[in-house]
Amino acid sequence: MSECIPIKNGHVCLVQTGFNCPKCRHAHSEMDWYPKMEEEKSVVVYINCNNCNEEIGVTTDIKGDVQVWLKSNEND
Repeated sequence: MSECIPIKNGHVCLVQTGFNCPKCRHAHSEMDWYPKMEEEKSVVVYINCNNCNEEIGVTTDIKGDVQVWLKSNEND
């Protein structure tokens, strides 16, 4: 969840960039997904969970918070 703090002449926004796997709850950090997003220049990337090997979709919302889902659930 993001939080914006007013400062002189603007705002500083803090966003959550880590997440837990939607299947096994294994913790993932920004370094698990951001380099791939930056390399592919895409708004959606897929990574494999280091614990359960499930494929996870990763994107950011308009506030900059990470949104994740299981790729296997995309057609549901």
